Amino acid sequence: MHSPTLTELPPPLTGKTEFVVLSQDAEDLVAGIERFLNNENLHPVMGVNCRKQALEKYDLDKQTEKYIHLYEEILDNFRIKSSIK
Repeated sequence: MHSPTLTELPPPLTGKTEFVVLSQDAEDLVAGIERFLNNENLHPVMGVNCRKQALEKYDLDKQTEKYIHLYEEILDNFRIKSSIK
């Protein structure tokens, strides 16, 4: 069975902040890097999109809420295990 290469993938499978490459395929990775390096029009667009995504996804308040939720879940699990003994 033939696995598609990066250049054969339809455009919707490449993102605004990244290129999709096949797992364990060094040639496909090289093709993706070359595609980015050779298309200078992508640099500012992807840069803006990456910054926007980072600000949205890794916002300090959002990350803090995630950690609080994680710690609460760990404590709840600990309390449940402690009450069973």
